Amino acid sequence: MAQYKLSRDFVKVTETAGVFYAMPGCSVEIATGADEPEKDSGFLLDGGCPFPFSADSIWARAGGSRAVLNVVPGKVPV
Repeated sequence: MAQYKLSRDFVKVTETAGVFYAMPGCSVEIATGADEPEKDSGFLLDGGCPFPFSADSIWARAGGSRAVLNVVPGKVPV
Protein backbone atom coordinates (compact mmCIF):
# COMPACT_ATOMS: atom_id res chain seq x y z
CA MET A 1 0.00 0.00 0.00
CA ALA A 2 1.22 3.48 -0.86
CA GLN A 3 0.35 6.59 1.12
CA TYR A 4 0.41 10.14 -0.23
CA LYS A 5 0.36 13.12 2.15
CA LEU A 6 -1.17 15.83 0.03
CA SER A 7 -1.37 19.62 0.03
CA ARG A 8 -2.87 21.94 -2.59
CA ASP A 9 -0.18 21.08 -5.17
CA PHE A 10 -0.83 18.18 -7.54
CA VAL A 11 1.33 15.06 -7.00
CA LYS A 12 1.78 12.31 -9.61
CA VAL A 13 0.41 8.97 -8.38
CA THR A 14 2.75 6.20 -9.53
CA GLU A 15 0.18 3.37 -9.34
CA THR A 16 -1.99 2.92 -12.45
CA ALA A 17 -4.64 0.54 -11.07
CA GLY A 18 -6.06 -0.39 -7.69
CA VAL A 19 -8.24 1.24 -5.02
CA PHE A 20 -8.09 4.82 -3.70
CA TYR A 21 -9.03 5.49 -0.08
CA ALA A 22 -8.97 9.03 1.29
CA MET A 23 -8.75 9.25 5.06
CA PRO A 24 -12.05 10.17 6.77
CA GLY A 25 -12.54 13.89 7.35
CA CYS A 26 -10.73 15.00 4.19
CA SER A 27 -11.31 14.93 0.45
CA VAL A 28 -8.91 14.42 -2.45
CA GLU A 29 -9.10 15.87 -5.95
CA ILE A 30 -8.15 13.30 -8.60
CA ALA A 31 -7.13 14.35 -12.14
CA THR A 32 -6.48 11.96 -15.00
CA GLY A 33 -4.54 14.10 -17.47
CA ALA A 34 -1.07 13.36 -18.75
CA ASP A 35 0.79 16.64 -18.18
CA GLU A 36 -1.48 19.44 -16.94
CA PRO A 37 -3.71 18.22 -14.09
CA GLU A 38 -5.19 21.71 -13.50
CA LYS A 39 -6.69 21.66 -17.01
CA ASP A 40 -7.71 17.99 -17.24
CA SER A 41 -10.87 16.18 -16.16
CA GLY A 42 -11.18 14.68 -12.74
CA PHE A 43 -13.36 14.25 -9.66
CA LEU A 44 -13.46 14.84 -5.91
CA LEU A 45 -13.08 11.73 -3.72
CA ASP A 46 -14.73 12.04 -0.30
CA GLY A 47 -12.90 10.69 2.71
CA GLY A 48 -13.83 7.21 3.86
CA CYS A 49 -15.10 6.06 0.43
CA PRO A 50 -12.99 3.42 -1.37
CA PHE A 51 -12.84 3.95 -5.14
CA PRO A 52 -11.44 1.43 -7.67
CA PHE A 53 -9.43 3.00 -10.48
CA SER A 54 -7.43 2.28 -13.59
CA ALA A 55 -5.74 5.00 -15.69
CA ASP A 56 -2.51 5.66 -17.54
CA SER A 57 -1.78 8.91 -15.70
CA ILE A 58 -3.18 10.05 -12.35
CA TRP A 59 -2.59 13.16 -10.25
CA ALA A 60 -3.93 13.95 -6.77
CA ARG A 61 -4.12 16.93 -4.43
CA ALA A 62 -5.92 17.79 -1.22
CA GLY A 63 -9.48 19.03 -1.57
CA GLY A 64 -8.79 21.35 1.37
CA SER A 65 -5.47 22.36 2.91
CA ARG A 66 -4.24 18.83 3.67
CA ALA A 67 -5.29 15.22 2.99
CA VAL A 68 -3.97 11.66 3.10
CA LEU A 69 -4.61 9.31 0.18
CA ASN A 70 -4.00 5.58 0.55
CA VAL A 71 -3.56 3.56 -2.64
CA VAL A 72 -3.85 -0.22 -2.68
CA PRO A 73 -2.33 -1.29 -5.99
CA GLY A 74 -3.81 -4.14 -7.97
CA LYS A 75 -5.73 -5.11 -11.03
CA VAL A 76 -9.29 -3.85 -11.15
CA PRO A 77 -11.76 -6.54 -12.28
CA VAL A 78 -13.67 -5.70 -15.46
